[in-house]
Amino acid sequence: MRNIMLAILAVALATLAPSATAAEGDSAILLAAVLGTGATVEAKEGVSAEERQLVCRAAIATVMGRPLAIIKAKEDRNNLITTSYRRQSDGTVWRNLCRLEGSRVVWASIREDGTPGRWRNTALDSVITFQVNAAGVTIEETYSDGSSRSETYSRNFADGDAGDNGFLPENAL
Repeated sequence: MRNIMLAILAVALATLAPSATAAEGDSAILLAAVLGTGATVEAKEGVSAEERQLVCRAAIATVMGRPLAIIKAKEDRNNLITTSYRRQSDGTVWRNLCRLEGSRVVWASIREDGTPGRWRNTALDSVITFQVNAAGVTIEETYSDGSSRSETYSRNFADGDAGDNGFLPENAL
């Protein structure tokens, strides 16, 4: 019964939420919004754990205007990825949650008290999509006014990473 009610609610939300195009994973995004931050969402097929971390690192680097080299990532068993970086200008540590829904990246900040902020998946938020290929990952951010920007990150971290792949050990974060 609960699943039927959630499906009806997801359809209702899809009808109410203005959207220019129906992107892959829209139903998963709506269902995850209904279920809350604890929902497990299937990651895009064919994307390895390492690639999912790279995608989230690249998405946060793009959105925050930071170099990929400083962003670390760790994935939990629910396909949620925690990213973190230390801002060089003042030494503060910034943490975010990230999940992949089809070819879309959805993220939320982590507040100082450790609780998640709001997920960026409303009609007014930018839409972040990704493409992974043998060379690396491309992140495209499309804003509510239709404008967009994209960044491409190499798998060999040619952006000055100095060999640190940016993935955190199991006991980190």
